[in-house]
Amino acid sequence: MHTLYRYEDSDEEKVDERSTTGNRTAESWHDEPEAPSIPDRSTRSIGSYMYNLQYHVDDSDSVETEKMGMRYHARKYGVPEYWYHEAQSPPPSEHESRKHTVLIILIILLTFLLGFVVGRLTWVTPAKVAQITVISANTEPPTSDTTDIPNTVPPFTVDGETIPVSSAPPRQPGPSNPIPPATPTPPMDFELTSPPDSSSALSGELTVGVYYYPWYKDDFHRGDGYVRNQLSPPQEPWLGEYDDTNPIIIAKHLEWSRQANIGLWVTSWWGQGSREDVTLKTAILRHPELNSHQFAIFYETTGRIKESEGFSTQRVEPDVAYLCQEYFDHPNYFRLDGKPVLFLYLTRKLDMNQKLPEVLQVMRQAATNTGCGDVYIVGDHVFQGPPETEDLYPPLSMLNAVTNYDVYGSMGGKGGYIGQDGVTRYYNQQRRWRDVAHNSDCHFIPAVSPGYNDLGVRPEKAHPPLSRKLSATSPHGSLFEAALRQARTLVDGPTTQNLLMVNSFNEFHEDTQIEPVIGPTTTLPASLTNGLEYDGYGELYLDILRTETTVV
Repeated sequence: MHTLYRYEDSDEEKVDERSTTGNRTAESWHDEPEAPSIPDRSTRSIGSYMYNLQYHVDDSDSVETEKMGMRYHARKYGVPEYWYHEAQSPPPSEHESRKHTVLIILIILLTFLLGFVVGRLTWVTPAKVAQITVISANTEPPTSDTTDIPNTVPPFTVDGETIPVSSAPPRQPGPSNPIPPATPTPPMDFELTSPPDSSSALSGELTVGVYYYPWYKDDFHRGDGYVRNQLSPPQEPWLGEYDDTNPIIIAKHLEWSRQANIGLWVTSWWGQGSREDVTLKTAILRHPELNSHQFAIFYETTGRIKESEGFSTQRVEPDVAYLCQEYFDHPNYFRLDGKPVLFLYLTRKLDMNQKLPEVLQVMRQAATNTGCGDVYIVGDHVFQGPPETEDLYPPLSMLNAVTNYDVYGSMGGKGGYIGQDGVTRYYNQQRRWRDVAHNSDCHFIPAVSPGYNDLGVRPEKAHPPLSRKLSATSPHGSLFEAALRQARTLVDGPTTQNLLMVNSFNEFHEDTQIEPVIGPTTTLPASLTNGLEYDGYGELYLDILRTETTVV
């Protein structure tokens, strides 16, 4: 029998005995009648015994034994614990152990250097994207309207070497977890009909737009939480918690957009000099790979027409004048009916507070006074059931087009699994909204979303998450796929360039993003998932979007 001794400071205790039968390695156990003298390990490294140490960790939940040079393990009582195993030869001298330590450190450094050189000669991994230093355009918020902005974005080079855009490894399948029963879909106020023919022919190719959030910087949107990085184990964006002023990040987002048939970014905008404004103006629109990719402004009313100020329109006129001067004349700005398109958040709330006519009048007048002419305003007005009318509906008659930003809320907001019947109910509802819009001389833009979970950023609201699966046994992405098949039958044809909106490309805080995510599949913690399964889905949603929006 061979014995393993534990040494805690000067104490000694025999803790394990093992048989010598069978094949043994160089670390063979052998009898040790007396413990060797070991220096006080409570204050010094045990690196001098590096070549013949093993550690044993007992945390009351699991026992693990590994071969390792050295191990420092703090017990729950704060007492340093070391496990020492005497091998074939006696401990080396302190001088020899220092030589061993220096040699191992040099080997580690050389290995790291070799890996870095090889990585630089091949491709940039997702983890390295955030580490690459790129000299980019002026991405700090301007202190005034006269900030000097460079005319070009520097090339993507480091030390004279061109840096390729990252290509991440394939997503890793996670373990299968039990799923609770589906949440029943609440009854709706109209009869359920069969889904429309998903193969319905379109009059032209779809224009696919996504809500795009240029607000991520080195604090990943000011440190606000999001559910994916709080899962157990955590998941994260394929590119890491990125700074989207980085031209490499923008290049990858453009590449993914083209891969998924996305031709339009509707970018969140919170005012002149905001980080969204600066990123859009100095990094995105001057990016050398922008090419023909289009963009439009998503005017965030909650930050520009504030309820706390009685929905004052004091910011609206200068905002629109600024947008007209800086964006509306850009060759990549999205236009319908020859007019620059402005998406307006929560027009339904402005209407409820009797502010919509004033806001729209100020906007149109400001655009005219600045020399842009009229603007094409898309209102976020579609929500839940449409009004019970077949005649003109005044709020919609003031808008050029309407859409539904909050797909989650309109689907019932009860979370769980919506099911195929729930998807059909929702798009029957949307079809009725489209009829009301057409009766009010207003266009209609259908919307889709892959799911919803905002518990990571606003847990106090206790919104139940909406699964990205139609049912517990459905594949990941099945909700998104089913929604696209029905939404594409509701586009308004050439009048809106067959526009269909996706919420969203990268709104991680509400988990509506289709931007690639990596990480093991999990249902934990239940306080954030409600038992629903979350998948590190890779490029799954980009692939679904491309397949379902390609007209053949």
